[in-house]
Amino acid sequence: MLLLAGLLLVSAGTGGALAQQDSPTPDDEVRIVDHEITISDATITISDAILSGSGTSDTQIDHRKYTVEEATLEFNGVHVTVQGTEYVFCDITVNVDNVGLVLENVKVN
Repeated sequence: MLLLAGLLLVSAGTGGALAQQDSPTPDDEVRIVDHEITISDATITISDAILSGSGTSDTQIDHRKYTVEEATLEFNGVHVTVQGTEYVFCDITVNVDNVGLVLENVKVN
């Protein structure tokens, strides 16, 4: 769950922080490189969602709360595709301090 929260935080927190590159990338690829993001005193709520992936078991979460008091996530080479555009996160550090994660009506399969 911490990895999921980190990906959501990184994708929400980059907002145009795109890096210059020496080599060209395809038009449908965005590279986000060498950033440090700090997120503190926040609550993330994921509700009415279905999360799926290979190797996950079927689980229904009605309501759960988690708190991350202090953590550091590092991403290097994470690929996320949204509406046909691939976002590549390289050398990203996310510092998390006192962040809550609330899951409501979430199905994992």
